[in-house]
Amino acid sequence: MFVEDLLARWVGVDIPPRAKSGSGIDPLPAIWSSSRMADLLSQASEFSNSSGNPSPQYPSLVSFIGGTGSGKSTLIKSLIRLDGRTHPTSKPAMEPIPSSQSTAAALSSTSSDIHLYLDPLTAGDEEPLLLADSEGLDGGNPISLRIFEEGKMRQEDGEKAADLPCKYKLGSIGWATGHKRDRSYIVGHLYPRFLYTFSDVICFVTANSREITKDATALLRWASTGYERTLNQRTPPALVIVMNQANHVPDNPEWKDPDAAIDFWFKELDRNQEVHEFVELRKELSEKGMDISKPSEILKRYYSSFKLVWIPRNTVNGNGLHAEIYSQLQRLHKEIRSAAETNHKLKAAANLLLSTATFQVYIKKALSHFATKELAAFDLEAAAGLVRPAPVIFREHVIAVLLLLKEGMGIHDEKELFGKLASLIAAAVGFLAYQKNENGVPRLCLNNFLKHLMLNSC
Repeated sequence: MFVEDLLARWVGVDIPPRAKSGSGIDPLPAIWSSSRMADLLSQASEFSNSSGNPSPQYPSLVSFIGGTGSGKSTLIKSLIRLDGRTHPTSKPAMEPIPSSQSTAAALSSTSSDIHLYLDPLTAGDEEPLLLADSEGLDGGNPISLRIFEEGKMRQEDGEKAADLPCKYKLGSIGWATGHKRDRSYIVGHLYPRFLYTFSDVICFVTANSREITKDATALLRWASTGYERTLNQRTPPALVIVMNQANHVPDNPEWKDPDAAIDFWFKELDRNQEVHEFVELRKELSEKGMDISKPSEILKRYYSSFKLVWIPRNTVNGNGLHAEIYSQLQRLHKEIRSAAETNHKLKAAANLLLSTATFQVYIKKALSHFATKELAAFDLEAAAGLVRPAPVIFREHVIAVLLLLKEGMGIHDEKELFGKLASLIAAAVGFLAYQKNENGVPRLCLNNFLKHLMLNSC
């Protein structure tokens, strides 16, 4: 079954054995990406075309994060199986492999790296959901990775391994030396930057509804790694907290409402204002001129919206419990889809909506950047200049010139940047007015072009 796990791997890290004593420097770990996303988007496109209403697709990335044993893989598997849905193509739907429920195995990650799955319900939509299952926040040496590396697969599994998606090395992780060569360190620093940058929705899965402060601290630590080192993201991801297999849920009907539940969660969080991480962050933000008094206010800097959905624990004798679980899973899917749609609208307004083709180009550029630069921020707008096709209409030329001034001439001050741009626009408007034989003062000529210049992307 672990080869099924390997079939779904999308992004990962390879750490070669250390050099033998006295034989030289340890070889650097490497980051890689597989053809998994391309394969899934191809299947989504096939389904869209077969529906009789083909249109360009703009995928939404939904990332499931959380500690080892929190139930991320089980949750994704349940969402894939909602309503008895099957994969839209002839291929069976590959699902995550849940961890063993035994005490010992629950502390060891079952899946390695980041896996990707296609949501069957939205596969043919304009905005299909891609569900990313990230390995536990603490990294480590997952079971599936150990089995594959040690060559312990059964013969039939070995045959399946021939169908593994193509794997491309994107580069060595130049900063992974010394103590940073540890897998836990690499996973803890690289994966958050990548997933935070490209996700429309983050689903934080926790199995303990009583450890709100601990969960919030993990969310802050995870998000700050990506937030502080991403430029021109325009809109951060939405956050959906999933209380998975919850035992201790308040006996209140309002708790089933995602908005009421998150309000309760924030109130509980703000009771613990003197936690070390919160105190340090508050001090750091205060030095930047931000007056923040509550932990919830700090958390709200990193995410665009918040919801909380609880999934009750399944029991053999639970009367009506299966129906309750099913209902909450449907609610979770609805909240994820709604949040993804909202973020897509914001990205479209900022001219940063990624199609099936450009999404994959951005991801490769970002991963290569993260591998070589541990602390330098990844600039989405600069990457856009390398991905976008040649400008055709006036507004596209304006954006292209802005990027050229910023990157080519090293102008980063906004006032100076737009000061340089103003003279170029004036020259272009004057030239076009002359071509069209338009008479009048410059202000009147400029009015004809204002509708092209009033852009969020500028």
